Amino acid sequence: IYNQAEALFLELMKDPFFRNKSITLVGHSIGASLASYVALKHQIKAVGFNSLALGAGIQNEVGEDNLFQADRYVTHISVAYDAPSDFPGVQYIDRCLSFAGVRTPGNFGRHYLI
Repeated sequence: IYNQAEALFLELMKDPFFRNKSITLVGHSIGASLASYVALKHQIKAVGFNSLALGAGIQNEVGEDNLFQADRYVTHISVAYDAPSDFPGVQYIDRCLSFAGVRTPGNFGRHYLI
């Protein structure tokens, strides 16, 4: 489904209407995850609401450099303690696993809680 979202984006970008336009992708839940993926791969803006995390395989497709620059492109807005996007305590587990070299699902970019 991530590749299909990217293919749709690339197809739309072929249309002259979209040339030289500022594009911002927006989505909720899995739509936010898809928007994040496309935005990170193509370095365009995206805003996600209660975004599902990108898994390790998708993160590999996006690439380390693009993930490192995520704050420039992607913004996540989550309701506090929303299970998929702001599960309590997961950041501590993630840090431990990341330190051990295990890639965990995550949202990349700026993150705001409401």
